[in-house]
Amino acid sequence: MNPRLNSLPAVLALAAALGLAPESRAAGPKTTVDLAQRGARLYADCAKCHGEQAEGIESNQAPRLAGREEWYLRRQLKKFRDLQRGYTEPKDNHLPAEDRTRFMHPVASGVSKADTDALVTHIRTRQPSPVAQHPVGDAEKGRKLFANCLPCHGVSAEGSKRKDAPALRDQHGWYLFSQIRDFRMGWRGTDPRDVHGRLMRENTDIDDDGIHSLAAYITGLSQPRK
Repeated sequence: MNPRLNSLPAVLALAAALGLAPESRAAGPKTTVDLAQRGARLYADCAKCHGEQAEGIESNQAPRLAGREEWYLRRQLKKFRDLQRGYTEPKDNHLPAEDRTRFMHPVASGVSKADTDALVTHIRTRQPSPVAQHPVGDAEKGRKLFANCLPCHGVSAEGSKRKDAPALRDQHGWYLFSQIRDFRMGWRGTDPRDVHGRLMRENTDIDDDGIHSLAAYITGLSQPRK
């Protein structure tokens, strides 16, 4: 073997120690701290709707992002970017009273993969207060209805990446209600590319009272144990 090749690892190590690593290796955030700091700067715009702690704000109809799985946040940003969410043909020709998601299209379109990495890293650092118990609905009825959700979303609504099912716990009841209803009404999950959304639509034939009960049960799972 060429003796020069034997010395290559040592040369590269010395170059790195002296700060002479190739520019392509040095470019971009190098640590989780770097990513989180960049994410904090990017998140400033998101905070206007979702809150400083990513806690979600009902008056903005902006859900809690804190505690959401990284893979789920990435997927939803991609769906907005690809117009799979917030751009659907509603069933029964009923339009939602307010298009709560279409404004995310221009936001997501400007978020690169590097931006997404930084944003999800920052969101992981957010620690908002626990969600409140959903004030409407019968939690016991919700528990029975949740039996249909349990195989994918888990006994405690903790979610399962293997089943492509996000956590439902630690999310606001008003948002759970709006999204389950949106699936039922065809305001979400009708894009043919949205495989996960279509699956949800097949399992959300529940009236408003039942959805409120589901939200009451799921937010109950999120309450701190005394």
